[in-house]
Amino acid sequence: GKPGAAPKYGGPPKAKSKALGGFAPNMKKKKDRFSFWEATCVIAVQQPDGHFEAEAVAEKLRGLAADTQLADQSIDFAAELRALDEVVGPSVFVRRVLDKYVDMVRSETSGVPVQSVGDGRGNCEKVTEKSKLTELDIQERMTGIFEFQAKHHNAPLGTEFLARLDEWLAARELPKGIEARVDELLDRWCSSDQAYGQLRGVTKAVSQEDRQKKEEEHRLKNEARRLEEVARAEFWKSLKSRSVEEEVSWSTLKTYMYCPGGTGGALLVQVGESEAIVLKPQGMGAVAEALAVQVANLLGVRVAANKVMCLSEDVFFEMCGALHKVEPMVEEHKISILAITSGTKEFVAIVEYIPGTILQGLPGHELLKGEGVGAILEGVGELIALDCLTNNLDRVPAIWSNDGNLGNVMVNMSGEVLGIDQQVNAIGDEAGRQRYFATLRDFVADAKLGRAGKPTAQIKAAFLENCGVEFTDEQCKEILKGAWTVFARAAQLHATTLKEDLKNVDVQLTKTFGSSIVHVGLSRLEMSIEFVEHCFAVVADADAA
Repeated sequence: GKPGAAPKYGGPPKAKSKALGGFAPNMKKKKDRFSFWEATCVIAVQQPDGHFEAEAVAEKLRGLAADTQLADQSIDFAAELRALDEVVGPSVFVRRVLDKYVDMVRSETSGVPVQSVGDGRGNCEKVTEKSKLTELDIQERMTGIFEFQAKHHNAPLGTEFLARLDEWLAARELPKGIEARVDELLDRWCSSDQAYGQLRGVTKAVSQEDRQKKEEEHRLKNEARRLEEVARAEFWKSLKSRSVEEEVSWSTLKTYMYCPGGTGGALLVQVGESEAIVLKPQGMGAVAEALAVQVANLLGVRVAANKVMCLSEDVFFEMCGALHKVEPMVEEHKISILAITSGTKEFVAIVEYIPGTILQGLPGHELLKGEGVGAILEGVGELIALDCLTNNLDRVPAIWSNDGNLGNVMVNMSGEVLGIDQQVNAIGDEAGRQRYFATLRDFVADAKLGRAGKPTAQIKAAFLENCGVEFTDEQCKEILKGAWTVFARAAQLHATTLKEDLKNVDVQLTKTFGSSIVHVGLSRLEMSIEFVEHCFAVVADADAA
């Protein structure tokens, strides 16, 4: 054979290797922590509405601890996740795992093999030049990685797992300091080692020509997706609203589409050839949402009507069977019906479908720049007054220090303004209540006098940021006029039938939710009604002043 080559046969017997440190050569060395890549396996247990449950995440981590021979097998993952926060803790944990993983990708450098300059004698070598990834590189890489993760971990929501998680979290107020507490857990449980290494082969360097080709493919794909979304939006706008009081013939369902937002999103459902309803799973805020609708009805403020069904009713199972028989408009939305049909939600609301436009973005801009804007602004003012009387802070941020959510203001095809996704948020802390009542009293005075104050400035800022429209002083007065119309009704109700009206509401909601096994907010109903009554009293006092 060739000089230096090992003989093909024979040779001295090899010495047996000596195990070091208590491990045989073929044994895995125990690890102190998971890699972030390994921890992303938890996306396999995501719930249909996008959130994560402590026990399901913990079970996944226990399996991972066994598979990777984690040194400490006694960690009580479920208890530690619940200790973060019973409701949002596990979901924030998963989001931070994904955040850390993205950070690792952002810190990566790309290596390009190049030929080094020789020494003039033909001696040269290949070296690798390192450079930071561009934002486009990162976006391309993350797209590929998230697609790989969704497939590799069998994510129930597919490539939408991250978007749906973010939607779920955005609809909730996170406890102060929870991210810092989650990061402490991650420091103990996870390591940045090999966070991205296992997927280095998923992406590769591409030429400028290939990059341009890929960018054009992305552009065409995005444009096709945009046109599909426009077509779907126009289709739903073509359908008529249907009274929620009418019995639904569930056998006539045609299709459905998931609509994100609120607390867990909702399903748009086509009934027959020309009508639609909305199905919304009810959670812990079910009673608070139903109460807000009842208060709106007392005041004559237009909001989407709703009717609640219970899991124990026959019609509930009829609805579930019908949903499983029809195909969704978007294939990926098929799993979204599980939030309704799986039995995890005891109540589902049939909500009035409103064909129209949200008062946000370009559609909102066009509405506010078109004819009939005066009526729209008065309608917005009416919703603001309703929100003040219920402390519903997730719409127009008039007397609240937040960004609000103008997506909860709808304008139907006739130009009528309606509210969606409202609820009563009673304040239990006495000092907080008094501060709120004082702020409400000042705003009622502003509305009565048509006077621009801090709330008006906040309303203007919200519409400028969300719709790109800056209101004139006269337009602000239109909003205040609408608000005062409702405040005046509230004062009149307080002087006449309010107590009896609220008693009837109490009886009705107790009857609807009285059989509940899970927490839907029924225990807070009495306090919520008392809070609303006090808000009406504040308005009446301000009116009389």
